[in-house]
Amino acid sequence: MLIRIKFYKMNKSQPNIIRLAPIYQVTLNELSIEELLKQQKTIKFATGLVIGGLTTLLIIGISLALQKTNFVSSIVIPFSLLPIVFLNLSTLKKIKKELNSRENMQ
Repeated sequence: MLIRIKFYKMNKSQPNIIRLAPIYQVTLNELSIEELLKQQKTIKFATGLVIGGLTTLLIIGISLALQKTNFVSSIVIPFSLLPIVFLNLSTLKKIKKELNSRENMQ
């Protein structure tokens, strides 16, 4: 799995302008244990927020659908954004697997 890391570089002739350097791709086995733990914590937090938001949207959509006789399109939004949760959970499994393999090596 590849993770994109963006590096920002300042131009000396124009110090107020930030230019984007090329995007480097780093595999999980190239990251340190601290970086993996930080990413794991961040992804867990973001996944929790996404799950909470999608649950809220689903509850609001269902309540609006019960109040009206027409179909409410806000019911579809949580289901269409659900793959984001699955991708985050897949990434968490890969990070956990990498951390376990490093513990077994020590």
